[in-house]
Amino acid sequence: MKEGFTLIELLVVVLIVGILAAVAMPQYERAVEKSRAAEAFTLAKSIQQAQEIKEMSTGKYSTSFDALAVSIPLQTGENTCRLHAKDIRYTKDFAVALGTDEYLGSVLVARNSGPYKCYAIGYVNGQMYCSEYTAFHEKEFCSTVLGGIYSFSTSGWKHYILP
Repeated sequence: MKEGFTLIELLVVVLIVGILAAVAMPQYERAVEKSRAAEAFTLAKSIQQAQEIKEMSTGKYSTSFDALAVSIPLQTGENTCRLHAKDIRYTKDFAVALGTDEYLGSVLVARNSGPYKCYAIGYVNGQMYCSEYTAFHEKEFCSTVLGGIYSFSTSGWKHYILP
């Protein structure tokens, strides 16, 4: 008696593995992006705290990273997510923006690449938001992955209050 697998048995195993991979990959991508969002939360919180310290000591929020006491290595780059801000700097994965004329003191950390490009985590008037640039998002990352509640829209962006 020969021991081994028949071609049909191998094909069934390959088919099952393929189905499992097709189901698991989107969940894996979401989990990875959720961990990147946690990095964005941390970055936004650090810069928001530096903004609050600046406002307490001078009476004004900063519109430049150079005036903030942050030790995060930020560099210049291309504004691919069309952020409207006074000063925008970049990390490897994120664009970090400081205040607009309307929302001085705000901080926004936007994802620069990947399948969820141009979602942003930020603080506006002390409230934490997740925002999505609608030109890049059909998936609604802020509501489905982070549990945000839709709040309002502005110039191509949807804004969600985070719990």
